Amino acid sequence: MTENNRKFYLENGYVILKSALSETEIKTIHSDIHTIIKQQLQTLGLKVESETNASTIFSDMRKLHSADLNKYLASLKLCAKTISIFQGLMNPNVLNFTKSLGITLPVFQTQPVFHVMAEKLRIQDGYFGVGAHQDWPALQSGLDTVTTWVPLVPVKANSYTLEIIPKSHLLGFCESNETQNIHEIPAEVYKHLDFIKIQMDPGDVLVFSVFLIHKSETPSNSDAFRMAYSMRYENASDLTFISRNYPFSQKRVVDRALAAEDIPKIKDVQKRFQ
Repeated sequence: MTENNRKFYLENGYVILKSALSETEIKTIHSDIHTIIKQQLQTLGLKVESETNASTIFSDMRKLHSADLNKYLASLKLCAKTISIFQGLMNPNVLNFTKSLGITLPVFQTQPVFHVMAEKLRIQDGYFGVGAHQDWPALQSGLDTVTTWVPLVPVKANSYTLEIIPKSHLLGFCESNETQNIHEIPAEVYKHLDFIKIQMDPGDVLVFSVFLIHKSETPSNSDAFRMAYSMRYENASDLTFISRNYPFSQKRVVDRALAAEDIPKIKDVQKRFQ
């Protein structure tokens, strides 16, 4: 199957690795995400769902979104940093497949991206899907870099599916217009090509080239809910990456101002070591 998937990927610019992650791995990620959300709800004295599944996570996200938007946004940022998601990135099925594509020295220059989309979780003036684009401009690393996209809930038609143009990776780096979040590709570049909707189940892993043109579906279903994470596997041994001195287009900034003046207190620190 690895060889068949490899050939399909090279030809089409993407492939779906079915059930690459186990049900246990997905449940662990669900548990960590739900715990982060519930902890903030409990600080507000709000009731939380006792069971953990896609439906109860969505329910508690909606409660937190309505009660305190800052706490909600902070929680989503933290969800991307859970060890369970990083362990999913190190899944042997995924790593072995990227190795079959020639990514002999994989590196992660950024952290995973946690994607949550639902009409009932919309943020005013916030990210809510983007137009047609390629991932390479956000990285500018090896030409064989791949993106992995992992749904944590079923993603079917009319539920914020990813829409892709098969074989569009062979167009190379496309003409685009720089916007706040992406280099958006004008419709005239791909008007002769057709998008297809990628439908997946939790545990499936979509692997696609950073040159593949893709976008998010805008569903008519107001109850649709999508939760997923993505990551880029960059090849430190790609010759173009080496020749350009390993460029890194994203910047990291440390805010050295204390987030709260009364923390840490001496007694609280000492208590951790008793």
